Amino acid sequence: FNPLFEILYPNYDFENRQAGKGPIVGTVLVRDTGKVNAYLNMPQIRSLLPSMMRNARFVWTAKPRAEGSEALDLLAIKSNRDGIPDLGGDVIVDAAQDFDEGNTPIVRMQMNAIGARKWQEITREASQMEPKRSVAVVLDGLVYSYPRVQSEIAGGNTQIFGNFTIEEAQDLA
Repeated sequence: FNPLFEILYPNYDFENRQAGKGPIVGTVLVRDTGKVNAYLNMPQIRSLLPSMMRNARFVWTAKPRAEGSEALDLLAIKSNRDGIPDLGGDVIVDAAQDFDEGNTPIVRMQMNAIGARKWQEITREASQMEPKRSVAVVLDGLVYSYPRVQSEIAGGNTQIFGNFTIEEAQDLA
């Protein structure tokens, strides 16, 4: 009997007995997110997590993956001991809602020189890992996008994709 797993469906490959790929810990109905937060704040639950996840910050996606779903994904993201991300919004000098080639809403942003150097370092490291790592875009404690980094991004210009509506992309920008 495990009360956490009564409400959280883990990102786990039961057939091969291994954790699923990517930053998703599991999926939870919106109504149960508070219960999961309470469990994850309990020292006895934290002690059961794999060592690499004990210092992780757990965050919810801003919206369900599928329209009409009432479930959110819980992600484990890396930050320093103080919970501060490697790169913050203070390095962004311009952000705007735009459209990609398929006319899907995205956010384009430009970083200052410090942010551009750090972003290049982060994307280089993430793209060299196997499997390639994701970078979470977090605003107000919610994850809006967590793309897997395919290659190093230099110059401080980047695009955020995330299955956004125009309004969501405008808000994020």
